[in-house]
Amino acid sequence: MGVSDRQTEKYVKNYIYENFDASARILDVGAGAGLNLEMLKDRYDNIDCIEVFEPYIETYNLKNRYKKVYHQNVVEFDNFNDYDLIIMGDVLEHLTVEDSVDVLDRIAKSKSEVLIQVPYQYVQGIENENIYEIHIQDDLTKELMEERYGEYLKLLHEQSYLGIYIRNRGDSEIEQVVKASSFKMKKFNHIRDRHFPDGYTDWIQFRIDMVVSQFLQKTSEFIDLSEIKTIFDIGSLNGIESVKFTEKLPQDVTVYTFEPNEESYKNVLISTEGNANIITNKLAVSNFNGKSDFYMTYENMGGSSLLEPMILHKTGNDNHKTTVDVVQLSDWCPENNVTSIDLIWMDVQGSEFNVFTGMGDLLKTVKAIYVECSNIPYYHGASHKDDVINYLRGYGLELVDESYHDSYEGDFIFVRK
Repeated sequence: MGVSDRQTEKYVKNYIYENFDASARILDVGAGAGLNLEMLKDRYDNIDCIEVFEPYIETYNLKNRYKKVYHQNVVEFDNFNDYDLIIMGDVLEHLTVEDSVDVLDRIAKSKSEVLIQVPYQYVQGIENENIYEIHIQDDLTKELMEERYGEYLKLLHEQSYLGIYIRNRGDSEIEQVVKASSFKMKKFNHIRDRHFPDGYTDWIQFRIDMVVSQFLQKTSEFIDLSEIKTIFDIGSLNGIESVKFTEKLPQDVTVYTFEPNEESYKNVLISTEGNANIITNKLAVSNFNGKSDFYMTYENMGGSSLLEPMILHKTGNDNHKTTVDVVQLSDWCPENNVTSIDLIWMDVQGSEFNVFTGMGDLLKTVKAIYVECSNIPYYHGASHKDDVINYLRGYGLELVDESYHDSYEGDFIFVRK
Protein backbone atom coordinates (compact mmCIF):
# COMPACT_ATOMS: atom_id res chain seq x y z
CA MET A 1 0.00 0.00 0.00
CA GLY A 2 1.15 3.53 -0.74
CA VAL A 3 0.61 4.71 2.85
CA SER A 4 2.42 2.38 5.23
CA ASP A 5 1.06 1.11 8.56
CA ARG A 6 1.62 3.80 11.22
CA GLN A 7 0.84 1.68 14.29
CA THR A 8 4.50 1.36 15.20
CA GLU A 9 5.59 4.86 14.16
CA LYS A 10 6.54 5.92 17.68
CA TYR A 11 8.74 2.87 18.18
CA VAL A 12 10.46 3.29 14.81
CA LYS A 13 11.03 7.02 15.30
CA ASN A 14 12.52 6.50 18.74
CA TYR A 15 14.83 3.75 17.46
CA ILE A 16 16.12 5.96 14.64
CA TYR A 17 16.60 8.97 16.93
CA GLU A 18 18.55 6.85 19.40
CA ASN A 19 20.85 5.28 16.81
CA PHE A 20 21.45 7.89 14.11
CA ASP A 21 22.59 11.47 14.59
CA ALA A 22 21.15 14.43 12.70
CA SER A 23 23.78 14.26 9.96
CA ALA A 24 22.74 10.75 8.86
CA ARG A 25 21.95 10.18 5.18
CA ILE A 26 18.70 8.25 4.90
CA LEU A 27 17.08 6.44 1.96
CA ASP A 28 13.32 5.87 2.16
CA VAL A 29 12.50 2.95 -0.13
CA GLY A 30 8.92 2.88 -1.40
CA ALA A 31 8.15 6.39 -0.23
CA GLY A 32 4.45 6.33 -1.13
CA ALA A 33 2.83 9.34 0.55
CA GLY A 34 6.11 10.34 2.21
CA LEU A 35 5.04 9.56 5.78
CA ASN A 36 8.51 8.46 6.83
CA LEU A 37 9.76 11.87 5.74
CA GLU A 38 7.08 13.58 7.83
CA MET A 39 8.08 11.48 10.82
CA LEU A 40 11.78 12.34 10.55
CA LYS A 41 12.11 15.74 8.85
CA ASP A 42 12.35 17.74 12.07
CA ARG A 43 15.70 16.13 12.83
CA TYR A 44 17.05 14.82 9.53
CA ASP A 45 17.77 16.98 6.47
CA ASN A 46 19.41 14.40 4.20
CA ILE A 47 16.53 12.11 3.21
CA ASP A 48 16.26 10.72 -0.33
CA CYS A 49 13.66 8.27 -1.59
CA ILE A 50 12.96 5.56 -4.13
CA GLU A 51 9.45 5.35 -5.59
CA VAL A 52 8.70 2.98 -8.46
CA PHE A 53 5.14 4.22 -9.16
CA GLU A 54 5.34 7.55 -10.98
CA PRO A 55 1.81 8.77 -10.13
CA TYR A 56 2.75 8.69 -6.43
CA ILE A 57 5.71 10.97 -7.14
CA GLU A 58 3.32 13.54 -8.64
CA THR A 59 0.34 13.02 -6.33
CA TYR A 60 2.39 13.32 -3.15
CA ASN A 61 4.76 16.01 -4.49
CA LEU A 62 7.78 13.90 -3.58
CA LYS A 63 10.27 15.83 -5.71
CA ASN A 64 9.66 19.00 -3.72
CA ARG A 65 9.75 17.24 -0.35
CA TYR A 66 12.69 14.82 -0.53
CA LYS A 67 16.23 15.93 -1.21
CA LYS A 68 16.44 13.51 -4.14
CA VAL A 69 13.90 11.15 -5.71
CA TYR A 70 14.86 7.99 -7.58
CA HIS A 71 12.09 6.85 -9.90
CA GLN A 72 13.06 3.21 -10.19
CA ASN A 73 12.62 -0.25 -8.72
CA VAL A 74 14.74 -0.95 -5.66
CA VAL A 75 15.80 -4.18 -7.36
CA GLU A 76 17.71 -2.05 -9.87
CA PHE A 77 19.14 0.38 -7.33
CA ASP A 78 22.87 0.15 -6.67
CA ASN A 79 23.86 3.15 -4.52
CA PHE A 80 23.14 1.73 -1.06
CA ASN A 81 26.63 2.59 0.12
CA ASP A 82 25.80 6.30 -0.11
CA TYR A 83 23.48 6.03 2.91
CA ASP A 84 23.78 5.48 6.64
CA LEU A 85 20.25 4.11 6.98
CA ILE A 86 17.91 2.47 4.50
CA ILE A 87 14.24 2.35 5.50
CA MET A 88 12.03 -0.23 3.80
CA GLY A 89 8.59 0.17 5.35
CA ASP A 90 6.18 -2.36 3.81
CA VAL A 91 8.38 -3.08 0.79
CA LEU A 92 9.83 -6.57 1.08
CA GLU A 93 6.43 -8.26 0.72
CA HIS A 94 6.05 -6.67 -2.73
CA LEU A 95 9.21 -8.41 -4.02
CA THR A 96 9.87 -12.02 -4.92
CA VAL A 97 12.04 -14.00 -2.54
CA GLU A 98 14.82 -14.01 -5.13
CA ASP A 99 14.70 -10.23 -5.60
CA SER A 100 14.53 -9.70 -1.84
CA VAL A 101 17.64 -11.81 -1.31
CA ASP A 102 19.43 -9.90 -4.07
CA VAL A 103 18.55 -6.50 -2.54
CA LEU A 104 19.48 -7.59 0.99
CA ASP A 105 22.74 -9.11 -0.22
CA ARG A 106 23.75 -5.82 -1.87
CA ILE A 107 22.84 -3.88 1.26
CA ALA A 108 24.90 -6.34 3.32
CA LYS A 109 27.92 -5.55 1.14
CA SER A 110 27.50 -1.82 1.86
CA LYS A 111 28.17 0.11 5.07
CA SER A 112 24.47 0.94 5.45
CA GLU A 113 22.17 -0.04 8.26
CA VAL A 114 18.66 -1.11 7.36
CA LEU A 115 15.27 -0.88 9.06
CA ILE A 116 12.58 -3.08 7.51
CA GLN A 117 8.92 -3.43 8.41
CA VAL A 118 6.80 -6.24 6.96
CA PRO A 119 3.17 -7.25 7.53
CA TYR A 120 2.55 -10.84 8.54
CA GLN A 121 0.23 -12.96 6.37
CA TYR A 122 -1.36 -10.03 4.58
CA VAL A 123 -2.99 -10.54 1.19
CA GLN A 124 -3.21 -7.51 -1.09
CA GLY A 125 -3.84 -7.03 -4.80
CA ILE A 126 -3.68 -4.08 -7.17
CA GLU A 127 -4.60 -0.77 -5.54
CA ASN A 128 -4.91 2.69 -7.12
CA GLU A 129 -4.17 1.03 -10.49
CA ASN A 130 -0.71 0.25 -9.12
CA ILE A 131 0.49 -3.27 -9.85
CA TYR A 132 3.40 -2.74 -7.46
CA GLU A 133 0.93 -2.79 -4.58
CA ILE A 134 0.49 -6.57 -4.97
CA HIS A 135 1.86 -8.56 -2.05
CA ILE A 136 3.91 -11.29 -3.70
CA GLN A 137 5.03 -12.60 -0.32
CA ASP A 138 1.65 -12.62 1.43
CA ASP A 139 2.67 -15.61 3.56
CA LEU A 140 5.29 -13.88 5.70
CA THR A 141 5.56 -14.86 9.37
CA LYS A 142 8.29 -14.52 11.96
CA GLU A 143 9.42 -18.07 11.13
CA LEU A 144 9.46 -17.51 7.36
CA MET A 145 11.39 -14.25 7.76
CA GLU A 146 14.04 -16.16 9.70
CA GLU A 147 14.09 -18.99 7.16
CA ARG A 148 14.34 -16.75 4.09
CA TYR A 149 16.31 -13.77 5.36
CA GLY A 150 17.88 -14.73 8.69
CA GLU A 151 21.32 -14.39 7.15
CA TYR A 152 20.66 -10.70 6.53
CA LEU A 153 18.07 -9.59 9.08
CA LYS A 154 17.26 -10.01 12.76
CA LEU A 155 14.02 -9.21 14.53
CA LEU A 156 13.99 -5.95 16.46
CA HIS A 157 10.32 -5.65 17.44
CA GLU A 158 7.06 -7.37 16.56
CA GLN A 159 3.33 -7.22 17.02
CA SER A 160 0.87 -9.92 16.06
CA TYR A 161 0.45 -8.49 12.56
CA LEU A 162 3.93 -7.20 11.68
CA GLY A 163 7.64 -7.42 12.36
CA ILE A 164 10.40 -4.81 12.36
CA TYR A 165 13.86 -6.00 11.37
CA ILE A 166 17.38 -4.58 11.35
CA ARG A 167 20.59 -5.67 9.72
CA ASN A 168 22.03 -8.85 11.16
CA ARG A 169 25.65 -8.08 11.90
CA GLY A 170 25.84 -10.92 14.39
CA ASP A 171 24.51 -10.92 17.93
CA SER A 172 27.99 -10.62 19.35
CA GLU A 173 28.90 -7.22 17.88
CA ILE A 174 27.71 -5.11 20.80
CA GLU A 175 28.93 -7.67 23.32
CA GLN A 176 32.41 -7.57 21.79
CA VAL A 177 32.57 -3.79 22.08
CA VAL A 178 31.30 -3.84 25.64
CA LYS A 179 33.76 -6.59 26.64
CA ALA A 180 36.58 -4.53 25.16
CA SER A 181 35.80 -1.65 27.52
CA SER A 182 37.47 -1.32 30.88
CA PHE A 183 34.47 -2.20 33.01
CA LYS A 184 31.55 -4.58 33.13
CA MET A 185 28.53 -2.68 31.90
CA LYS A 186 25.40 -3.08 33.97
CA LYS A 187 22.42 -4.09 31.84
CA PHE A 188 19.07 -2.31 31.89
CA ASN A 189 16.99 -4.57 29.64
CA HIS A 190 14.46 -4.93 32.46
CA ILE A 191 13.56 -1.22 32.39
CA ARG A 192 10.38 -0.58 30.44
CA ASP A 193 8.56 2.58 29.46
CA ARG A 194 6.00 3.77 26.93
CA HIS A 195 8.57 3.77 24.14
CA PHE A 196 10.23 0.46 25.03
CA PRO A 197 7.52 -1.79 26.46
CA ASP A 198 9.73 -4.85 25.95
CA GLY A 199 12.71 -3.32 27.72
CA TYR A 200 15.67 -1.19 26.69
CA THR A 201 17.59 -2.80 23.83
CA ASP A 202 21.34 -3.37 23.97
CA TRP A 203 21.89 -0.84 21.20
CA ILE A 204 20.16 1.94 23.13
CA GLN A 205 22.04 1.10 26.32
CA PHE A 206 25.31 1.12 24.42
CA ARG A 207 24.52 4.53 22.90
CA ILE A 208 23.82 5.97 26.37
CA ASP A 209 27.07 4.49 27.59
CA MET A 210 29.00 6.03 24.71
CA VAL A 211 27.56 9.53 25.23
CA VAL A 212 28.61 9.52 28.90
CA SER A 213 32.05 8.21 27.91
CA GLN A 214 32.47 10.95 25.30
CA PHE A 215 31.52 13.62 27.83
CA LEU A 216 34.07 12.36 30.33
CA GLN A 217 36.72 12.05 27.63
CA LYS A 218 36.17 15.62 26.49
CA THR A 219 36.11 16.89 30.07
CA SER A 220 39.37 15.08 30.86
CA GLU A 221 41.15 17.29 28.31
CA PHE A 222 40.65 20.25 30.66
CA ILE A 223 40.23 18.95 34.21
CA ASP A 224 41.50 16.09 36.37
CA LEU A 225 38.64 13.60 36.60
CA SER A 226 40.07 12.17 39.81
CA GLU A 227 39.00 15.41 41.51
CA ILE A 228 35.34 14.78 40.75
CA LYS A 229 33.38 14.02 43.91
CA THR A 230 29.84 15.34 43.39
CA ILE A 231 27.65 15.01 40.29
CA PHE A 232 24.13 16.34 39.69
CA ASP A 233 21.98 14.48 37.14
CA ILE A 234 19.07 16.90 36.60
CA GLY A 235 16.14 15.63 34.52
CA SER A 236 17.36 12.07 34.73
CA LEU A 237 14.44 10.32 32.96
CA ASN A 238 15.58 6.79 33.82
CA GLY A 239 18.67 7.10 36.03
CA ILE A 240 20.95 5.19 33.67
CA GLU A 241 23.42 8.05 33.19
CA SER A 242 23.71 8.36 36.98
CA VAL A 243 24.74 4.71 37.15
CA LYS A 244 27.22 5.21 34.30
CA PHE A 245 29.07 7.92 36.20
CA THR A 246 29.52 5.62 39.19
CA GLU A 247 30.81 2.88 36.87
CA LYS A 248 33.21 4.96 34.81
CA LEU A 249 34.89 7.09 37.46
CA PRO A 250 37.34 4.99 39.51
CA GLN A 251 36.93 6.97 42.72
CA ASP A 252 33.84 7.08 44.91
CA VAL A 253 31.50 9.79 43.70
CA THR A 254 28.10 10.90 44.93
CA VAL A 255 25.45 11.39 42.26
CA TYR A 256 22.32 13.39 43.11
CA THR A 257 19.58 12.41 40.67
CA PHE A 258 16.55 14.65 40.08
CA GLU A 259 13.44 13.50 38.21
CA PRO A 260 9.94 14.91 38.90
CA ASN A 261 7.96 12.76 36.47
CA GLU A 262 6.23 10.06 38.55
CA GLU A 263 6.28 7.54 35.71
CA SER A 264 9.96 8.12 34.90
CA TYR A 265 10.97 8.26 38.57
CA LYS A 266 9.87 4.64 39.00
CA ASN A 267 12.52 3.66 36.44
CA VAL A 268 15.09 5.82 38.23
CA LEU A 269 14.47 3.76 41.36
CA ILE A 270 14.78 0.51 39.41
CA SER A 271 18.00 1.41 37.61
CA THR A 272 19.74 2.84 40.69
CA GLU A 273 18.59 0.18 43.15
CA GLY A 274 21.42 -1.04 45.35
CA ASN A 275 23.83 1.72 44.25
CA ALA A 276 24.86 3.47 47.46
CA ASN A 277 26.58 6.27 45.52
CA ILE A 278 23.32 7.59 44.06
CA ILE A 279 20.81 9.72 45.96
CA THR A 280 17.48 10.01 44.14
CA ASN A 281 15.08 12.94 44.41
CA LYS A 282 11.58 13.13 42.96
CA LEU A 283 11.94 16.85 42.36
CA ALA A 284 12.05 19.36 39.53
CA VAL A 285 14.80 22.00 39.57
CA SER A 286 14.32 25.65 38.59
CA ASN A 287 14.83 29.14 40.07
CA PHE A 288 12.12 28.95 42.75
CA ASN A 289 10.84 26.66 45.50
CA GLY A 290 7.32 25.29 45.74
CA LYS A 291 4.75 23.61 43.53
CA SER A 292 4.44 23.96 39.77
CA ASP A 293 2.49 22.69 36.80
CA PHE A 294 4.33 19.94 34.96
CA TYR A 295 3.50 18.85 31.42
CA MET A 296 3.70 15.11 30.76
CA THR A 297 4.35 14.45 27.05
CA TYR A 298 3.25 10.86 26.63
CA GLU A 299 4.36 10.58 22.99
CA ASN A 300 7.88 11.61 24.03
CA MET A 301 8.43 11.04 27.73
CA GLY A 302 11.80 12.74 27.58
CA GLY A 303 10.00 15.88 26.45
CA SER A 304 8.06 16.33 29.71
CA SER A 305 8.71 19.77 31.19
CA LEU A 306 7.83 22.47 33.71
CA LEU A 307 7.12 24.59 30.63
CA GLU A 308 4.07 24.22 28.43
CA PRO A 309 4.82 22.72 24.99
CA MET A 310 4.50 25.21 22.15
CA ILE A 311 5.55 23.27 19.02
CA LEU A 312 3.60 20.03 19.29
CA HIS A 313 5.25 18.11 16.46
CA LYS A 314 8.36 18.09 18.69
CA THR A 315 6.68 16.96 21.91
CA GLY A 316 3.62 15.18 20.56
CA ASN A 317 -0.06 16.06 21.02
CA ASP A 318 -0.80 13.72 23.93
CA ASN A 319 0.11 16.05 26.80
CA HIS A 320 -1.27 16.04 30.34
CA LYS A 321 -0.72 18.54 33.14
CA THR A 322 0.09 17.50 36.69
CA THR A 323 1.72 19.16 39.72
CA VAL A 324 5.27 18.56 40.99
CA ASP A 325 7.58 19.81 43.72
CA VAL A 326 10.26 22.28 42.60
CA VAL A 327 13.49 23.41 44.26
CA GLN A 328 16.20 25.93 43.48
CA LEU A 329 19.66 24.62 44.21
CA SER A 330 20.90 27.72 46.05
CA ASP A 331 18.47 26.72 48.83
CA TRP A 332 18.29 22.96 48.41
CA CYS A 333 22.04 22.32 48.50
CA PRO A 334 22.77 24.01 51.87
CA GLU A 335 19.74 22.27 53.35
CA ASN A 336 21.19 18.92 52.20
CA ASN A 337 24.84 19.62 53.15
CA VAL A 338 26.03 20.00 49.56
CA THR A 339 28.72 22.70 49.40
CA SER A 340 29.96 22.18 45.83
CA ILE A 341 28.99 20.51 42.55
CA ASP A 342 31.75 19.20 40.28
CA LEU A 343 29.79 17.94 37.25
CA ILE A 344 26.28 18.67 36.00
CA TRP A 345 24.43 16.45 33.53
CA MET A 346 21.20 18.21 32.58
CA ASP A 347 18.18 17.67 30.33
CA VAL A 348 15.31 19.87 31.52
CA GLN A 349 13.46 20.72 28.32
CA GLY A 350 13.72 24.50 28.16
CA SER A 351 14.37 25.28 31.84
CA GLU A 352 18.18 25.32 31.58
CA PHE A 353 18.60 29.05 32.18
CA ASN A 354 16.24 28.91 35.17
CA VAL A 355 18.22 26.07 36.74
CA PHE A 356 21.51 27.93 36.38
CA THR A 357 20.17 31.23 37.71
CA GLY A 358 18.71 29.32 40.64
CA MET A 359 22.15 28.00 41.63
CA GLY A 360 23.59 31.29 42.82
CA ASP A 361 27.27 31.13 43.75
CA LEU A 362 27.22 27.31 43.65
CA LEU A 363 27.77 27.71 39.92
CA LYS A 364 31.28 28.96 40.74
CA THR A 365 32.16 25.47 42.05
CA VAL A 366 31.15 23.62 38.88
CA LYS A 367 33.98 22.15 36.78
CA ALA A 368 32.03 20.82 33.77
CA ILE A 369 28.49 20.72 32.39
CA TYR A 370 26.70 18.60 29.78
CA VAL A 371 23.37 20.21 28.90
CA GLU A 372 20.75 20.01 26.18
CA CYS A 373 19.73 23.49 24.92
CA SER A 374 17.39 24.88 22.30
CA ASN A 375 18.37 26.64 19.12
CA ILE A 376 14.66 27.08 18.37
CA PRO A 377 12.77 27.02 21.70
CA TYR A 378 9.63 24.90 21.51
CA TYR A 379 8.21 25.48 25.00
CA HIS A 380 6.57 28.66 26.25
CA GLY A 381 9.21 30.61 28.17
CA ALA A 382 12.05 28.28 27.19
CA SER A 383 15.60 29.59 27.15
CA HIS A 384 17.75 29.92 24.02
CA LYS A 385 21.19 28.35 23.85
CA ASP A 386 22.83 31.76 23.45
CA ASP A 387 21.38 32.93 26.76
CA VAL A 388 22.82 29.85 28.46
CA ILE A 389 26.21 30.21 26.78
CA ASN A 390 26.53 33.86 27.77
CA TYR A 391 25.38 33.28 31.33
CA LEU A 392 27.78 30.40 31.94
CA ARG A 393 30.64 32.36 30.40
CA GLY A 394 30.05 34.96 33.09
CA TYR A 395 30.83 32.25 35.65
CA GLY A 396 34.03 31.12 33.93
CA LEU A 397 32.53 28.15 32.09
CA GLU A 398 33.46 28.02 28.40
CA LEU A 399 31.74 26.13 25.59
CA VAL A 400 34.12 23.44 24.28
CA ASP A 401 31.83 21.17 22.28
CA GLU A 402 28.39 21.25 20.68
CA SER A 403 26.41 18.79 18.57
CA TYR A 404 22.90 19.22 17.21
CA HIS A 405 20.06 16.68 17.17
CA ASP A 406 18.17 18.76 14.60
CA SER A 407 17.48 22.42 13.85
CA TYR A 408 15.71 22.79 17.20
CA GLU A 409 18.22 21.60 19.79
CA GLY A 410 21.57 20.07 20.60
CA ASP A 411 23.96 19.03 23.36
CA PHE A 412 26.58 21.42 24.76
CA ILE A 413 29.65 20.80 26.91
CA PHE A 414 31.08 23.55 29.12
CA VAL A 415 34.26 23.37 31.21
CA ARG A 416 36.07 25.64 33.61
CA LYS A 417 39.43 26.28 32.00
